[in-house]
Amino acid sequence: MSYGTIIKELKNNEETSNAGKKWTSDEDELLVEEIKEKIAYKEIALNHKRTISSIKIRVISHIIYPKYHLNIESNIEKISVEYNLDDELIIKYINRLKSVETKQKSVKADEKQLFYFLQNLENKMNEINSKLDKLLNL
Repeated sequence: MSYGTIIKELKNNEETSNAGKKWTSDEDELLVEEIKEKIAYKEIALNHKRTISSIKIRVISHIIYPKYHLNIESNIEKISVEYNLDDELIIKYINRLKSVETKQKSVKADEKQLFYFLQNLENKMNEINSKLDKLLNL
């Protein structure tokens, strides 16, 4: 079954009708409050009309990872207990987020190099055009 088919089925189900939709800032704020109140993931998923898996991934990517990344909290076992999540799931998604972040940094470095290359190329072209203008005006 394709990803598109799965999302379509989830959207057609009242309990998961927000599956695949972009999260709003209000929804993120509500999620933080629900996690603080230790509400069960199943209930949170129903409140947001999303899947339990998507709730857990959102918690890891938007609550846990920022703390982990900034070294505010780095003990995975402690995080696992605090957020009632499997430590292997946390590690899996933290590693994915790190990988994406590394790729983004690499792309930004490549873009910067390309910008400087194009800037130098433009300067050379201006130099050549200037010399050609002088030669043609003789």
